[in-house]
Amino acid sequence: MYVCVCVAARVAAPSRPDVTPVSDTSVMVRWTVAPPSGSLTIVTFKLQYRDVLERTSTPGWQTVDDDIPASHQSFEVTRLRPGTFRIQCACLGSV
Repeated sequence: MYVCVCVAARVAAPSRPDVTPVSDTSVMVRWTVAPPSGSLTIVTFKLQYRDVLERTSTPGWQTVDDDIPASHQSFEVTRLRPGTFRIQCACLGSV
């Protein structure tokens, strides 16, 4: 008899992003992460934004990059249109 046990574990989420304007069409996004606890480590970060004022048929989060190396904790978002944006950062972990 074989038994498979799956354990759900979470990686600590990145901090709330700190956003600094670089130009009229770009911003620098910085975040921090807590030191690893347990056996999970961060592999990559995923950065997304959305225009909070846009009222189109396809509103939602736009992925800027979903393969930012774990060694980076900042990223410049370019080619933005003038507007008001929300930015979120997530991480992918591995055992």
